[in-house]
Amino acid sequence: MSAKHTQGPWRVSGAALDGFIPIMAPGGVIVALLSTLSSETIANACLIAAAPELLEALSEFITSADAGHVSVETDRKARAAIAKAEGGLSK
Repeated sequence: MSAKHTQGPWRVSGAALDGFIPIMAPGGVIVALLSTLSSETIANACLIAAAPELLEALSEFITSADAGHVSVETDRKARAAIAKAEGGLSK
């Protein structure tokens, strides 16, 4: 995938607007979740907002794995998560 995601940090807006929970980036809203203000919807919003940091952490983890510090299974799971986060298919 050649397109880059909106740079972080992303954050969940403090208030729902017209039934939506906005996920904000430095340039403005990047997505808004239809909200019932349930704990699940709020958890989903937090997970989405963490995506740039998760991707960065996993990328650094892969660098360590390439240096031989991580098990093969952990390496496989991390690479699949990165591929999924970047829009690829997980294996």
